[in-house]
Amino acid sequence: MQLRSKNVKAPYNASQAHHARKHMLVKFLGAGDNGDTFAALSKADADRIIAKHNAYNILTPAFFNELRAAVTAVKFYKPSNLEGDLQNEIDFLTKTITTKHPRITPCLDSHVRGASQSLTLPFCSGGNLVSFCKHAAAFTPSFIFHVGMQLTEAASLLLFGITDCDNMTPAPEHPTVYHGDVWAGNTLLTLPGNGQSGFGNFPNVVMADFGRATKLHENADSTERARHLRRQWTDIDYIGVIMTGLYEDMHDKTDVFDVSCPAHGVNNGYCADCITATMQARLTDDILHLWIVQFSDVAYAVNRPITEVIPFLKRFIATAKRQRTLHYRPLSAEAVADLSAEKITDGELSLALMQRLTNGRFGEKAFEVKR
Repeated sequence: MQLRSKNVKAPYNASQAHHARKHMLVKFLGAGDNGDTFAALSKADADRIIAKHNAYNILTPAFFNELRAAVTAVKFYKPSNLEGDLQNEIDFLTKTITTKHPRITPCLDSHVRGASQSLTLPFCSGGNLVSFCKHAAAFTPSFIFHVGMQLTEAASLLLFGITDCDNMTPAPEHPTVYHGDVWAGNTLLTLPGNGQSGFGNFPNVVMADFGRATKLHENADSTERARHLRRQWTDIDYIGVIMTGLYEDMHDKTDVFDVSCPAHGVNNGYCADCITATMQARLTDDILHLWIVQFSDVAYAVNRPITEVIPFLKRFIATAKRQRTLHYRPLSAEAVADLSAEKITDGELSLALMQRLTNGRFGEKAFEVKR
């Protein structure tokens, strides 16, 4: 999908019209099951930043960088959507899961009035894990453990209300919920900052898109409870699927396993025997095997309380943290440059500001979403 400037009327619905009262759309980001997502900038933030920089020079790198820092992601309900509206996702993020956690996208703002619905979320500049897999040649065992560990931290909060993953104590009265759509496309990447720490040059991982997330109704019958439990186990299972996919991509796209290491007579690189043995023994067999074999067996899992997985998740997080450090190798300069690249250009920001001045609202006449 591409967004291009055209003097052609774009799809413009009640949700976008309401949002345009106080915001400007900057860039089309993508279409999902529950709505279309755009990068957006509030008019108040734009006016504040313009006033701050006007005395010096408004078109400076510092000016555009400050605008970029104020950009958010806004999802609009599309009436043609067959999956349902945004009400479920908004309620889930504002009423069901109220604990803020760095591994789960928070709701920054929302609006629901009939067919006029929007959900504002942080803009994750690193994109998602699917797009980042083009750098699979730069993946390492450490990076796979890093992704798996942070997704497990997200699942621990989501399923059990756990915020301290060293102790893994479930929160009392935590609602019985599941995500329902855990996959690499809903795994977003962000650069450390704004008070969040990082590890090496790895991006942080954020679980996103709660359009299919569900809370178990207190009056649910046995059939619904069994289905709900199955979905909870599936959430856990798919973290293993993501790690397996990264592991396979790493093998398919890298030649690092053809290089020897100092322990076997040379001065640099990884040893095929050492790394393959380590990955097979400590990652694939010990972790992924358990994930795939135990958690994907729905007929078995459905008879087990989901809380039985907590000791395993605790052990995995501790193992992943240790192995992440042991096998640490920085991502390539190319991969880091891709993560750090400006996903919203100065030109796109300038065009949004121009529409603010000329049309009074952005998107109705200036942009066409080309699919």
